[in-house]
Amino acid sequence: MKHYLFTILLLVTISFSFAQQNEKEAFQKFKKARQAYQSNNYADAANLLSKTKELLGSTNIRIQPMLIKSLAKIQDWHRANTEIDTYYGLNPDQKLVEYQEIVTIDRQVDVKVKEDQDLYNTAKRNKSVTTMQSYLDSFPYGKYREEVRLLLSNQKDENAWDMAKNGFNTRAYEAYLAKYPNGIHANEAKQQIIRWDNVAYDKASSEGTQSALNYYLSNYPNGQYRRQIKNQLTIRKEEDAYAATKSGKLTDFENYIRNYPNGKYATQINKAIENYMFDKAESSFNNKYYSQAASNYQNYINRFPNGENIDKAKSRFKRATNKSKQRSSSYFGFTYESQGAFGITSGKLNKDKLGFYFNLRVTPQVFDIEFTEPENEIPEELVPENEKIGVASLSLGFSYPISYPVWIYAGGGVNYQERFVEENNETLFYKVTGEEQMAFYPEAGLKIRLGRSTTLIGGVVYVRDELLYKIGIGF
Repeated sequence: MKHYLFTILLLVTISFSFAQQNEKEAFQKFKKARQAYQSNNYADAANLLSKTKELLGSTNIRIQPMLIKSLAKIQDWHRANTEIDTYYGLNPDQKLVEYQEIVTIDRQVDVKVKEDQDLYNTAKRNKSVTTMQSYLDSFPYGKYREEVRLLLSNQKDENAWDMAKNGFNTRAYEAYLAKYPNGIHANEAKQQIIRWDNVAYDKASSEGTQSALNYYLSNYPNGQYRRQIKNQLTIRKEEDAYAATKSGKLTDFENYIRNYPNGKYATQINKAIENYMFDKAESSFNNKYYSQAASNYQNYINRFPNGENIDKAKSRFKRATNKSKQRSSSYFGFTYESQGAFGITSGKLNKDKLGFYFNLRVTPQVFDIEFTEPENEIPEELVPENEKIGVASLSLGFSYPISYPVWIYAGGGVNYQERFVEENNETLFYKVTGEEQMAFYPEAGLKIRLGRSTTLIGGVVYVRDELLYKIGIGF
């Protein structure tokens, strides 16, 4: 019996000790709550006051009004409503100003609780994201907050799904999955994407064009057939590049080799390029575009040092280079004829076609002749030893290149002469029997270009049954 009494006494003592400890702690919580309230930190004040009540196991006329006002400040209307009922249960003095404050809050709480209910009903009925969000914004401690939050989440999911369905393409469905990977319609979206993926793959693969294959890759960034389509596109691009070479254009050949140096048709296309470059050089050479031909042959030699036509290309390159140095040019110069005539000449030497020239020659005695028909005529055997002959010749002709730097020329002209002697300060003009003062003659010879500015002239003239030589130089 004594043992039981001792145990009871011990428990009472401990309980009393705990009660005292809780009262002290509750008092400290209340002080902090009051400080928080005075600092307008109403959420902390409400929390501290609730803990004070827990420690005390009850409330009082000091705790309850402050708690109600704190809950009203943070808009926790439903808790405020419950705490107001508790306050009224304390039988407060209705004459107190504080009591009137609680009455005013009570009216406000009634309005807000009804608004809470009405807005919740509207949001649930209309399934409006705007209304649901308005509820959460208006009632941060609303009675239906968790339910509305779930409704809002589900409604946003549904709205996103409706948008995806309206888009009716993989991008719209993948946008839905990106936002709602575990959404209400996630499995449905995944299955639809797979179905579209299969259809798109079959279409792209069967058409096989770059456009169709690229369409798949662009519109199915996560498609299950991307590897196959990429491989098919790689093959298609090469085939199209090869097909383009059927144009025979060098740009298309080069485009293929640039993109597929080790491609399926690389050997064939390289051979086509070799033939194209050589044929182009040959065409330039045959058309006498020697500078262009030399450049084309050099390109061939550089590109195909072991090519099938390398020896011919090297030979032609040398010839084209030499010919490209040839120049058409005009000249003016001087000539001498073995008849004793000196003269001037002018002409043009064309490197690959006919040129022309003219030549005027006279003997020094030409300045003493009268250019009239002489009255005297004598036999040739009576021609005096001291006779003088005045000669003037004019010839025209053409030149043609035979092997640079040599041109052949040929032409003809007219030769005029008068015979005379000077005796006793008199000049006697005469002619040989049967001889005409005017005679036509042919001439021919060679012209040789030295460097770029000098031309040597050498040839023969057949006039009055006599073969004469002619030399000259032009600049």
